[in-house]
Amino acid sequence: MPTVQISDRVSQCVQIPATFSDIITELLSTKPSSQMMSRFADSDIIQDSQTGAVVEPVHSGDLFVSILMHWPALYTNGRFLKEVLTRMEKTLSNQIHW
Repeated sequence: MPTVQISDRVSQCVQIPATFSDIITELLSTKPSSQMMSRFADSDIIQDSQTGAVVEPVHSGDLFVSILMHWPALYTNGRFLKEVLTRMEKTLSNQIHW
């Protein structure tokens, strides 16, 4: 859940914790495969969508799921992100708004 860290009359600093895992360390040491992308996605949302870093805040009523990743992770042609978003849409679409 986002929290205000610093606030004064002019501005605020809000912390928004990331929900998604950061896969950059493994991407730097190996060529990404479909199995690897699926394994990464499993840490965020298992295929049955009952558990995972993305599912837990949705089921607990949090208002936000945030995506934070290092830009080199996008060199997977978005396969990791596409896999997670496909799983979310397939099983959580009645609980989330894009």
